Amino acid sequence: IKEVGSRLKKIGAKNVQFCPISGYAGLNITEPYDKIKSWYKGKCLMDLIDEFPIIEHDLSIPFRMAVSGQLKVSGVGQIFTGKVYTGMVKPGDNVEVEPSVKCSATIKTIEKFHKQATVAYPDDNVGLSLKGITPSTAVLKKGDIMGSKGSGVVGTKRFEGFFIVTGNVGTKADSGPSVGFKPVIACATAKCSSTIVEIKSIKARSSVTKKDAEMLTER
Repeated sequence: IKEVGSRLKKIGAKNVQFCPISGYAGLNITEPYDKIKSWYKGKCLMDLIDEFPIIEHDLSIPFRMAVSGQLKVSGVGQIFTGKVYTGMVKPGDNVEVEPSVKCSATIKTIEKFHKQATVAYPDDNVGLSLKGITPSTAVLKKGDIMGSKGSGVVGTKRFEGFFIVTGNVGTKADSGPSVGFKPVIACATAKCSSTIVEIKSIKARSSVTKKDAEMLTER
C-alpha cells in the first residue's frame, strides 16, 4: 500500500484511500467487515464510493469523442462507437474527424445502450450515425478523434509527457529508456508507436537501490 500510494501521489493523485475487500466472499463491500477492524479503520467500499465528489463537466467547451469501433445496424447504416470526453453533441451538429482520415460530417442519430437519445454528455458511451460520409469515402479507425467542426481537431507528430519508469524497459539489463527508444503509446482508444527524441529532465529517482536509480539516466 505504501509503495502504490507513493507512486500515485507522484503522478498527481490526491486523497488516496485504500479499501480491503473480497469480491469472491463479498466482504467489506456493502457493509463493514468486523474481523478486519483491528488493522483497518476505514469504511466499506460502497460507503467510500458514495462519498465520491460529483464531477461537473464544462459543457461550453468543444465536443470530443475517441472512436472505439464501428458496426453496421440494419435500417440505420454505419454506427461509430466511442466515449464522449468533453462537451456535448446533438443530432444535426457538424463534426470533423482526425487523424487517420480528414473528413467532415453531420450527426444523424445518437444511441445509448441501443436506445435513441437526443443529446450525449461527457462520460457517455454512445453510437453515432453520420450523414455526409460513406464507407467508400471515409473509413474511421479505432483511435480517431471526432470533435466539433472548426474546433481545432488536428493530429500531432510530437508531444511532451511526464512518465514514471516502473520496470526495466530498456534494451540493456541495467538501463532504462533513452533517446531513440521506441515505446508504444496508449491514449484513449488509440495505440501507436513512437520514438523518444529528447529527455528534458529527471524529476526524481528511486533511493531504494542503485539499479532503480539507473533505470532512467540523462543521455
